[in-house]
Amino acid sequence: MFEFSSRVTVNKEFKVSDVLKTMHASKEVRADASKIDSMRLAYVINAARINCQENPDFREIYIFEMNLNSKDLPNLFVEALDKTIKFHTLFVFRIGDYVATTMCFKRIDKSVKLEKYHPRPFALDKPIPLPDIQDVPEAYKFLYSYEMDIPYRKSESPEELFQRIATIRKIRYDIGKLEEAIVRQLQPKKKYEYHQKVAELKSELNRLLKEEE
Repeated sequence: MFEFSSRVTVNKEFKVSDVLKTMHASKEVRADASKIDSMRLAYVINAARINCQENPDFREIYIFEMNLNSKDLPNLFVEALDKTIKFHTLFVFRIGDYVATTMCFKRIDKSVKLEKYHPRPFALDKPIPLPDIQDVPEAYKFLYSYEMDIPYRKSESPEELFQRIATIRKIRYDIGKLEEAIVRQLQPKKKYEYHQKVAELKSELNRLLKEEE
């Protein structure tokens, strides 16, 4: 998985039962947590640990690791836990030699607002080197871009990255729907219009997928 330095390593173990008690977890969340054999806070990324200026919106990133007994991710447990943490998070799941991850874009103020999770499915674990990260927002962009499998731009903020990825996902969806419509369409003029629109969307998609404009 990620090759973090010892400066951000924590490796603090938690009893799942204690976490559930602290969360006042529902019956459904407790049942979901039965998929977890063990969990730990593996890494904490903040300004002090990576020697940079603190950012008020991205002060810390918590990276949790969980050993599972099933490849069915404990999504209810993760969401319930994530709502209680007023820092940004990434969740790593392990089962044998396989690893999966999930995270969502969080807006943190007096309360925590979670956007949609986009899990990366289980795959064989392998080392993932980190780029030269200058601050916590850039660390977040790296992790979020890995999760979404879309490169981040040094010139953009985490919020801009989130919005660009949302636009990319929408364009990909629209292209898929138009390509389905082309197959069904019998009128040559309409088919041509759809092809033109697909070409325009693909051009915009290529622009958005570039690491830098």
